[in-house]
Amino acid sequence: MGENRKVQYTKRVIRESYLSLLSKKPIGKITVAEICKLADINRGTFYQHYKDVYHLQEIIEDELYIKFERMQPLRKENNFSAITFAAVSLIYEEKELCHSILGKHGNTPFIERVFDLCRQNTFEMYEKIGISGSDSNYIYNYLLSGSTGIIQTWVESDFNEAPEAIVNYIDNLSRKGLSAYSKHVNS
Repeated sequence: MGENRKVQYTKRVIRESYLSLLSKKPIGKITVAEICKLADINRGTFYQHYKDVYHLQEIIEDELYIKFERMQPLRKENNFSAITFAAVSLIYEEKELCHSILGKHGNTPFIERVFDLCRQNTFEMYEKIGISGSDSNYIYNYLLSGSTGIIQTWVESDFNEAPEAIVNYIDNLSRKGLSAYSKHVNS
């Protein structure tokens, strides 16, 4: 049996209040009292559902992480573009949540955790095209950092470009580097 409507409503307003605060300041500066005031609930109600602000953050991130895990079949296909498109599309669909979690005051390790879902499949794909050993690790981490940076820039810009444009940036830079954008790169 699911949660009743009152519990669902309470959790939703707590979550919305927290995410609103997180879009303005880092988690370490957010108090339970602030969340409760914004949500118009008392502290006891908050503590019926969460241990503290960090527990609330963990639950919110875990819910989003599960959605990324559901992309497992795409990872098996070893299609980098399809995986990237699915991930970027999910971020866009959940843009209010992702703006807080992945934005200026969000949790950078969370997006790395999401990308790590793809790590093993990516290494297998690298092996098929002749990349192995320490090269795989360096290349993966380089692409992970670049992809993370592009996504965070997009989130912080309030999603000013379509998901397809972000996928193209990640895909082109991953495959072609700067030569995909510069007319002056030496051959």
